[in-house]
Amino acid sequence: MKHLFLSFFVLLALVIKAQSFQKKTNVISIGADVGLYNYVSEIKSYPTSSQLSATNQMVNLQFERGIKNWLGLGAQIKLSQYATAKNTLTSSNPSVQALDAIILLNAHIIRVKRLDLLAGVNVGYSNLTALNLETANQLVSKTEGGGLTYDAHIQPRFYILKHLGIFVNLAYVNYNYKNLDFTNNTSKISDVLNLKGGGTNIGFGLQVMF
Repeated sequence: MKHLFLSFFVLLALVIKAQSFQKKTNVISIGADVGLYNYVSEIKSYPTSSQLSATNQMVNLQFERGIKNWLGLGAQIKLSQYATAKNTLTSSNPSVQALDAIILLNAHIIRVKRLDLLAGVNVGYSNLTALNLETANQLVSKTEGGGLTYDAHIQPRFYILKHLGIFVNLAYVNYNYKNLDFTNNTSKISDVLNLKGGGTNIGFGLQVMF
């Protein structure tokens, strides 16, 4: 029995020593995601709102540092490109892009040699730019503005080598764009658009730990 307990504590010590994330650990990652969202669009001059479904592709660059053995703090930059269809008024293709600047906080639930399982939240600012966008039967040549974005995510990181690995990301994301400036091409009257909603992100990427 004594030998059994001794073996257990030796094994435990080896696992703790081989943690994949701990205080002062740095992780740089690059990833690609696909998002499936539902938005509510509201134009100030119209009393009604419309429902929009959206799909986007995004790339992100992230840095995280361990402030405790189980807690990481960092920042992320994310560039999103939305899928669009030709609008019915001009048959032109709209362009919709967003650039997000985010602060992140991650709790590292499982930290062993080859696996780092984390759950966390992101909070930040998103800037949206849309060209030739059709909304509420209006053609908008350019819409631009920003708003709050946040998400809740879970992410397993797998280390193939000691310092290099891959990850899978699953998140619920929310965007709240307030008072996006635009001009209605039909009446040439300046107006504002509110766009809010969110949905699911799923993606993968690479990380380097040092």
